Amino acid sequence: MLRPMALMAAVVSGTISVQAAFAQSATKLSEICGDCKVEKVVSCGAGKFLEGPNFDKDGVLWMVGLMAGEILKVAKDGQCTVAKTGLNFPGGTRFDKEGKLIVTTRSALVSFDPRSSELTTLRSLYGTQGFRGLNDVIVDRQGGVYFTEPNGSSVIRPIGRVYYMPPSRTGDLQLIGDTFAFPNGIVLSPDETVLYVGEYAMNRITGVPLSSAGMVNPGRVPWVFAALAGGIGPDGMLVDSKGNVYTAHYMAGEVVVHDCFGFQIGVIKLPADAGMGSTNIVFRDGYLYITEALKNDVWRVPAKIPPT
Repeated sequence: MLRPMALMAAVVSGTISVQAAFAQSATKLSEICGDCKVEKVVSCGAGKFLEGPNFDKDGVLWMVGLMAGEILKVAKDGQCTVAKTGLNFPGGTRFDKEGKLIVTTRSALVSFDPRSSELTTLRSLYGTQGFRGLNDVIVDRQGGVYFTEPNGSSVIRPIGRVYYMPPSRTGDLQLIGDTFAFPNGIVLSPDETVLYVGEYAMNRITGVPLSSAGMVNPGRVPWVFAALAGGIGPDGMLVDSKGNVYTAHYMAGEVVVHDCFGFQIGVIKLPADAGMGSTNIVFRDGYLYITEALKNDVWRVPAKIPPT
């Protein structure tokens, strides 16, 4: 299968027809999740607002409680326990190569060491300005970190920012863009040539072409990758090894799956009594795990295509 940017270039150049490109992306939802039966994994109690699920190398599930200011851990017996308190509205998380959990908070990008429970502030400023409120994060293959800053932006005030912190974690942050409408979830294509940004206030996903890590490709135009229907907007996102994009659709109680061209493959719905607050997702051992923030439960559904 061609890489997303290679496919796009082929269509533009005329070496592959639009009809052929569409035919290559005609994936059925059954190829994504089989019968797509969703099951509950764990409940974490009231007042949390679950976000940012991630598994460590030992298969332990970590999350955050945004409203509670907590980092949460699902113990071997299936109980949801508190590993750290006192965070300022933690949102997105990703493990880095050192096994530390990178966490976005309202005021800073921080690192949490699961072994020592130590919190370290990685960044709290852009230039001389404090952050308005961070949301989600993704770590690239080199260890660089992309993260979103949505607070203060909206559909009528698109001033949300997306940043890149190089693997060295020194020097200035690279600004990917500063005109997003509440940039929420964020993920990279398998070849890391496209950065997908969930514009929550627009109920859409924007594709940002990259020429290299942290650098927008000047020869390509960012585009609306996909528009969502209903709910409020896209939250956490993932890609699989075929380039399909999975999006937790907040207040729709679902995960929407698109192929690499932005054509919708299908929708994975949470049960009717599960709650509508689908916030974030993560792959692990043949399953897609989904956090639901209004009832504070974690669900999972089979995932037939492996992650990147």
